Amino acid sequence: MILLPFQWLKDKKSKDGDALPFFHKWLWMVGLICTMIILWGSFSNIWIVPWWENFIYLFFAAVFGLVLTTFLYVTVDRYVEKMETRGA
Repeated sequence: MILLPFQWLKDKKSKDGDALPFFHKWLWMVGLICTMIILWGSFSNIWIVPWWENFIYLFFAAVFGLVLTTFLYVTVDRYVEKMETRGA
């Protein structure tokens, strides 16, 4: 639910000739994770607590997005970008 839209975005930018920098990939990943948290919060009871206590979820999204984006960059994106520059 998170990785598929992320990959679609990267593929669209790649077809347009614009490679996303790491920071933009991280921002998109955080946005997707925040969207999932907001959707999950709509069906669960995380909105019962005072609103300022929900900022922990933004911190979680930022950290998890950084870890996941870094992992994907190290394992997949560098290889794919290297192959694209070679013309393969």
